[in-house]
Amino acid sequence: MSDDATRVFGREMKEHSNAAKGVETPIAEGNFLSIQQRLDAASALYVARAKPIFSSLRDITGQVAGLLVLSSVGSVGVYDHPMIDKARLELGETTDCLGALSATAHTRHFHWHLTRSASWVDRAVRALDDARSRLKSGTPIHNALECIKRALTELKSAGQCLPGFEVVDISSACCSCCRSVTSDGEGIAGTFKQSFTEW
Repeated sequence: MSDDATRVFGREMKEHSNAAKGVETPIAEGNFLSIQQRLDAASALYVARAKPIFSSLRDITGQVAGLLVLSSVGSVGVYDHPMIDKARLELGETTDCLGALSATAHTRHFHWHLTRSASWVDRAVRALDDARSRLKSGTPIHNALECIKRALTELKSAGQCLPGFEVVDISSACCSCCRSVTSDGEGIAGTFKQSFTEW
């Protein structure tokens, strides 16, 4: 990373931390990312152990988002889909692994975002469970959608804290989950598309 890029990154991290005023959050320093060799041994070990956790959270978030797509097109069976139970089980295992990690000074900000992402995914799964118990109520689905948006935002923020943790931007994807299923672009599917393109 060039010196200019390091300065820009440092400035963006400062703006990011200022945006969260009033929230106790660790502050990341941009200059340690310029050369990966500058990571101490404990931070390098943390990064190696965090990669599968990050990938798992990204996959679980995608699974829950997929269920929300099914729900947005009127699939009532989504509430009893086995993927909900699978996502819940995988999330529990992933959260346990995340809790076993010890963040270092260099990885603390990343860890904070990753922990918040896991919390938002958990809330989304619980919102789907709530929808299952109430059947066809739109409110829990919108709650789950908000939770997934926040989980993705936290994953994206985590991915900007350390090298090698990227989240693919799907806002320009050609898949049907990013297109509205109605001719006028309105409805839940249109809202779902807008939600993903906004983050």
